[in-house]
Amino acid sequence: MLCTLAVGLASGVGLYALAVVSTAFIAGALWVIESFEAPVRHFELKIKAGADTDSLRPKIEDILRRYRLNFELRTSSDEEVCYDVQVPFEMQTDRVSNSILRLDRDGHAAVDWSEKKNSKK
Repeated sequence: MLCTLAVGLASGVGLYALAVVSTAFIAGALWVIESFEAPVRHFELKIKAGADTDSLRPKIEDILRRYRLNFELRTSSDEEVCYDVQVPFEMQTDRVSNSILRLDRDGHAAVDWSEKKNSKK
């Protein structure tokens, strides 16, 4: 914020060359900083495995940790568990889903990955 204030002040007092150079420097610095961030996709993960879904929560979280996924518990009930999960861009979700589905011995589990749109801050 202060950088844009400095650029505005420089152009306001007639130092256009300084404003242009500062703008180019700030844009370059932001481009370099953002290039270090790994691209991720954001998902809402809903898991239903019958009446004992909540008891499977520790095992589900172990699976998410094993795949090194960042996750946060959103809702938890006896019938459904919902997580906010960040998945690396190159990773497929099918292996994670299959691991979670193997937790339900009866085969009635359901896993739903809903991709969330990235919001710019």
